[in-house]
Amino acid sequence: MYDMEVTCGDRGLVFAATDEMLASCFTLGADGAISAILSLFPRLSVKMWDLTQAGMPAEALAIQNTLFPVWKIIRGPQFPTRMKAATKILGRDCGHSRSPMSAVSPGLEAQMTAVMAGIYDA
Repeated sequence: MYDMEVTCGDRGLVFAATDEMLASCFTLGADGAISAILSLFPRLSVKMWDLTQAGMPAEALAIQNTLFPVWKIIRGPQFPTRMKAATKILGRDCGHSRSPMSAVSPGLEAQMTAVMAGIYDA
């Protein structure tokens, strides 16, 4: 992302897509973000952006650190299914993933629920 930012300069916009490092990318000059974590925690993601733009990178980094464990558990195999399970845990049921995707195991769903517990998108 930083290489693109430096290379493009003011000739275009560079959007971050590194879910686990959004605040860091904002600090490095990203013009916005296109990433999965935005779908799960849109208000916190905007707050991260706003804090960075207001010159408060430490506060933005604190939000990044809060969301990092969520990213760690949703990334990986069967990613679309994991995202749908995460949205359902947060109260927004997007339905089931189509074949060949399989549902997340009850154990993984319990882990996801535990990781996301207490994170409020306010």
